Amino acid sequence: MAKKRFFIALFFTLFIVTGSISYAVVGNADTELERINNELRKLEQQIEREKMETQESEQELKAVNQEIKTTEQELKQVMNKMEKTGKEIEKFEREKENLTLQLEQLSVKLEATQFRINQRREFIDARIRSMYTEGQVSYLNVLLSSNSISDFLGRMDNLVMLVKQDQRIVEQNKSDQDQVGQQKAEIDSKLAQAITLIRNTEQLKSDLKKQENEKSIMISSLSERSEAIADISEEQEETLIRLASQQAKLLKQREEASQSKKAFGTGGNFVWPFDRKYPITSNYGYRTHPITGEKESFHKGIDIGAPGGTSILAAGSGSVIIAQWMSGYGNTVIIDHGKGIWTLYAHIRMNGIKVEKGEQVKQGQKIAEVGSTGNSTGNHLHFEVRENEEAQDPVSYL
Repeated sequence: MAKKRFFIALFFTLFIVTGSISYAVVGNADTELERINNELRKLEQQIEREKMETQESEQELKAVNQEIKTTEQELKQVMNKMEKTGKEIEKFEREKENLTLQLEQLSVKLEATQFRINQRREFIDARIRSMYTEGQVSYLNVLLSSNSISDFLGRMDNLVMLVKQDQRIVEQNKSDQDQVGQQKAEIDSKLAQAITLIRNTEQLKSDLKKQENEKSIMISSLSERSEAIADISEEQEETLIRLASQQAKLLKQREEASQSKKAFGTGGNFVWPFDRKYPITSNYGYRTHPITGEKESFHKGIDIGAPGGTSILAAGSGSVIIAQWMSGYGNTVIIDHGKGIWTLYAHIRMNGIKVEKGEQVKQGQKIAEVGSTGNSTGNHLHFEVRENEEAQDPVSYL
């Protein structure tokens, strides 16, 4: 009887202890799930903040690059004006040289004219001195002293010729003086105008040179700013990758805590992300960046050229951990295949993402469509494989 009571007591003791342990386990599991969910919420908020900062950086980078393009166009216009102004200066210099030569030739002509004027003046002065020495004789006395009609007429003709000769000398002197003075004034005016034009164009060229220097300095400063923003964008991309990794780990912990089995892929044996073989247009590794022109820029994946809108297929089964815009990657999908293996699909066209974060996808399932968003020069798929967040050569996984 005592033995029976002992087993009954032992049974109830075990029942109570087992029940307590079960409730403790369940309670711990609930607490762990709550903790993981809280961390996930915080992480998602941080991802959203990083996403907004990344978009702001990209917009700023786009604005800076546009300003660089505008400034380069302005610099080109300034240099074209400088070239045109330089040609005008050369033209005015040639005109100045030509006018200076004309002025020298006119000076020679002026000396010859002045010589003729002096000769005429000497002739007139000689006649005046003769008249003064011999006494003033009127034209009437000369005519009245004629011996005959024919002598009178002869003297009259001589007097008329003498008067006309004197008149021509005076008129020629005045005409020569006026002509030379007019030509000299005209050449002086043109020469002054040419000198003024040369001075003005040289000042314009100096101003344009100053503008050229200012534009060059501005382009240099903007280029440095562009590089700095690009570096920030790259850091933000890496931050998003790191946060996505943390999110993937937390999701896995939540799955384990809730004892929910998820189907993951092979972790490395992937299929081609298209239903046909499109060419690889840029391989994994170092290259010249197609947009920035940076030498020895490391390409973290491969570029596969395909028409816009072409269906992109999941290279392997797994869980979607990113399905959103990611800075230079543009619209991006990242799939976690388990065992630390991810695949990344970038430059997806607008409204081309066909899966959502947290969705389970199967190998060969359509997840997106080819586009050219983000830092892209044309329609293609940028495909990456990452192992423990480090980029690997995708070709070795396909």
